[in-house]
Amino acid sequence: MTLTDKPSTGDLAPVATSSPRLVRATLLAAVIVIAVVAGVLVGRITGNSTPEDNSVDAGFARDMSVHHSQAVDMSFLVTDRTTSSDIKVLTYDIALTQQEQIGRMKGWLIVWQLSPTGSRPAMAWMTDGHQGHGGTAMALLPDGRMPGMATSADLDKLRSLTGRPAEVLFLQLMVVHHRAGAQMARHAAKHADTAYVRELATVIAAGQTAEIEVLQDKLRARGAAPA
Repeated sequence: MTLTDKPSTGDLAPVATSSPRLVRATLLAAVIVIAVVAGVLVGRITGNSTPEDNSVDAGFARDMSVHHSQAVDMSFLVTDRTTSSDIKVLTYDIALTQQEQIGRMKGWLIVWQLSPTGSRPAMAWMTDGHQGHGGTAMALLPDGRMPGMATSADLDKLRSLTGRPAEVLFLQLMVVHHRAGAQMARHAAKHADTAYVRELATVIAAGQTAEIEVLQDKLRARGAAPA
């Protein structure tokens, strides 16, 4: 073909298009990588001591990461099941914020040279005393879930719904989720040994407490009773 020839349609390769889910997955991956690196740097620059495996710091980093992960999953479930712009803005904000915080906490565990899971049961760090001593401040639910976590049946129901019913169920589940998350964060803000852990816990507690009011307002706007 000469320079003056026009290419036929057969000469053109098809233009690849990215699906919203692929774009979303790529964005989240970038967020968590950046956050992990930031967590590692903060831990190395400011850490004078390394939290132990059974510390409040390690327990909070592990359990809040798991707790946050479900919020991210629920946010994307409802994003794909609604056309409401205000819900989509809310779910992306929750997902990106909590994914970034997960990355930071994973970065800390790397610096501390601790396993992402640990050997102790979930919530064992949430006691009124320090380093696992004292009365239980927050216990696992009878079925083994951390407080605030949706059940498998809840998630299956959310997957089965679209539109307003999906939005209402998501908002109700997220209110319960945030209440428990804020309580976990307040405990870490009070009892963690490491300053940067206490700082993030304080941010999470304040952010989720404030967001509960936003969630309740959106429930009222949809004619649903506050959770």
